[in-house]
Amino acid sequence: MKYLLLMALVAFAGCDSGKPTKEGGPSKMKIAPAATVMGHTIVAAPFQVKRDYGGEFVSDAMADLSAEVSGVVREVNVRLGDPVDKDQVLAVVDPVVFQQRVKELQASVNLAEAGVEEARTQLQNLQADLNRKKPLLARNLVTAREIEDLESQVAVGAQRISVAQATVDQNRARLATGRDNLQDTKVRAPFAGVVAERYVDMGNHVTAGQALFRVVDDTEKYLQLRVAEHDSGMIEQGMKVTLRVDALGGDLVEGVVARIAPAVDPQTRTLRIDVVKGTDANWGRIKPGMYARAQIIIASKDSALLAPSQAIQKDRDGSRYVWKVVDGKSLKTVIQPGLRDRDQTEVLEGLSVGDIIVVRGHEKLTDDGIVQLVANEPSKVKP
Repeated sequence: MKYLLLMALVAFAGCDSGKPTKEGGPSKMKIAPAATVMGHTIVAAPFQVKRDYGGEFVSDAMADLSAEVSGVVREVNVRLGDPVDKDQVLAVVDPVVFQQRVKELQASVNLAEAGVEEARTQLQNLQADLNRKKPLLARNLVTAREIEDLESQVAVGAQRISVAQATVDQNRARLATGRDNLQDTKVRAPFAGVVAERYVDMGNHVTAGQALFRVVDDTEKYLQLRVAEHDSGMIEQGMKVTLRVDALGGDLVEGVVARIAPAVDPQTRTLRIDVVKGTDANWGRIKPGMYARAQIIIASKDSALLAPSQAIQKDRDGSRYVWKVVDGKSLKTVIQPGLRDRDQTEVLEGLSVGDIIVVRGHEKLTDDGIVQLVANEPSKVKP
């Protein structure tokens, strides 16, 4: 009724007064038109700040197994989906060439070791001859030149042993590499899990580095999320997370925040968090690689003054303000915002319950300007 009366007064003031002007015509009063706006009434209500993120389920125990040696695959012992134990042989590359190489290298080691023994025997004989002839020098039964030659031969014999021993060490190293290559013909599971991919069949020729299997241990799967930097300070361990997994027909799955990265990624300005299994039985249906949409309640209050976010404006100095409607006029009011959700913002200072603020039509408002409310509804509070 108050606003109908105000409109009537404005309309009456815009009519001719009936008084003649100096030119003899009737006088007219020009009144500024009322700004048409849509308003909402401020309410206090419970408030939850929810955030939505997307992520993928992963597992730390997920490995792509590659061939370590080249050759023809002679055995493939598992199929897609088969459970495997740690160190179980999944495939075998033809070992014949590597077995022959090991035999050759072992022979080289044996020959080199024999060379060392021969050099030691020669050195012992030379040393014995030198020890026998040295006392004869004082009796002039041997010449000094003979003794010098023997000493020189002893030195060379010692050097020959060092060279022979180095050859032994070198051949032993090659033998160890050959034995490793022979062991690598057997492709083994690095941990217990399930065969998630099989890329090879018996008879295929593979090269070193070629992917053969993917093994996954899905007992320790978790959802990896990236949280926006401005929300990172409100994420805590133990927070409940509601997941919607499309691969499960959109069923909701419950999880909890288990791990939080110690720093924000400077490239993406996001914080990594890991969500693990809660008490939901549906978690067992999830597979690594599945995509999920996650919702986290990062803040909650039992009661808060709520204003539509679209009503809050930013001034040149960075302060926030709203247009409040008081007695049919607009009043610029500085506020202190708090928590913010998608559509609503908590107001810490500047407004009270029952205040009417402008949510649409504030573009041409001025302080103390006349406004006409075309709608006035309480702020919608989302559960």
